[in-house]
Amino acid sequence: MVQRSFADLSYSERAIALKTHMEAISKQGKRNDLIDEINRLSNPHKINENSTSCQVGTKSERSNESVGKEYGLSARNVARYMRITELITPLQIRIDNGEIPFIPSISLSYLSSFEQGIIEQLLSETSHKVDMKKAEFLRLYSERKKLTKEKILQILSGEFGTKSKPKNAPPLKIKAKIYQKHFIGSYTQSEMESIIDKALTDYFANNIRIVKSDYV
Repeated sequence: MVQRSFADLSYSERAIALKTHMEAISKQGKRNDLIDEINRLSNPHKINENSTSCQVGTKSERSNESVGKEYGLSARNVARYMRITELITPLQIRIDNGEIPFIPSISLSYLSSFEQGIIEQLLSETSHKVDMKKAEFLRLYSERKKLTKEKILQILSGEFGTKSKPKNAPPLKIKAKIYQKHFIGSYTQSEMESIIDKALTDYFANNIRIVKSDYV
């Protein structure tokens, strides 16, 4: 019955329910191994890589079964839901509405409230979407203290992180009647290409001010 009612909740409601439950367990002093594991997964940047952390991870493996019986979730997924509570309310609403996928929202939760506010503003003003790749870039630059409003816009728009294609000239096909009148006699393919190349070089050297806009 608990599992069915839990499944009916929105993402943000599940997060609040789990957080409330874990806080109650913590106050009762029960299953500290599970609480430590969830805190470890929820706050990986605070982990000290020492033997104590390893021991906590080992004990938590036994606790995962207990969580599964109650909510049908692993400790890792409980930790993911807990991260949602770190998001500002407007972004939580977007998760509930399906505008931001659940997994990418985990990365967004590591951003400061100020950075999240900028993201919310830009999402409201544009048609940009958040996917996993963009969310990871946002978190990476936030951790490097280099996440400016300009950088956020570049990431959300897809301008950042996309390899730009070389701006080559489009292929050009010249009709035979155009060049045949200039090549009287016997010319090889290589000779014609060389003459055309030299002619174009001379042309643009003498007409350097002529640009595409002049013909529009």
